[in-house]
Amino acid sequence: MRYGSAWIILALGFSPCLWAEPRPAYPYAVTLDGGYGRPVATAGFSGRLASGTDGALDLEYRGWDCLGLGVGLNYLAVNQDGFSEGLGSLDLFARLVPFGRATWEPYALLGVGSLVAASASDAARVRDAASHASLALGLLYAIDPRWAVDGALSYQTIGPFEDSLNYLDVRIGLQARFGADSAARRSE
Repeated sequence: MRYGSAWIILALGFSPCLWAEPRPAYPYAVTLDGGYGRPVATAGFSGRLASGTDGALDLEYRGWDCLGLGVGLNYLAVNQDGFSEGLGSLDLFARLVPFGRATWEPYALLGVGSLVAASASDAARVRDAASHASLALGLLYAIDPRWAVDGALSYQTIGPFEDSLNYLDVRIGLQARFGADSAARRSE
């Protein structure tokens, strides 16, 4: 297989466009999204009985065609049989867009951070301190160069390893891109 290694390199995220000159047209992005999902493999929650909603606000630098780096604020609320738990986290993330900027941009996003807010209807079950990690596989659809619709399948894990909340959801959102650099403005 002559092209087998090229596919492996792409799958690992070492896309050639990562080494290309940065194209900073609208290098900043703000994404607001929400989702609906269920806990999976989590003690105290049944995936069939529990449900949850979540939302996120992300600020991202996308100065490269294939890579975005950012910070995100997430909030997740899970309910089951009268018990509810709310968790807010602050993450640093990397978004890998292996085929670069286009109308359709498939991506993988990896975020790690910390729990910054927690509440529960049972005070004994409030999480005091915890880590947060997320993985999303998604697609950005550019409505025009400044606006995109974001859709993703996301997995999140919150908490110490022995008592983590694992959550799978479908997300949809809107991304605004802004901040064209001075070189782009001079060429217009």
